[in-house]
Amino acid sequence: MRPALRERGVNLVSLTPFLSLESPGQDFERLCGELNQPVKVASGADISPKLNYREYYLKQLKHFSKRLWSFSSIK
Repeated sequence: MRPALRERGVNLVSLTPFLSLESPGQDFERLCGELNQPVKVASGADISPKLNYREYYLKQLKHFSKRLWSFSSIK
């Protein structure tokens, strides 16, 4: 079905558990073969920002307390 859709310009990757989760690795390899893409991709450095949880939650608590106080002063 996937090749027929691709001929019409539709790229399809199914991740639904209702079809099959027996061999997602093999399905991925087959898809890479159909698209002439490499199966293995070299991983690079993690560029996601590191979160300082203490600072983050203190900021959220301050924000919440300001909203709470502004709400209580309306009455």
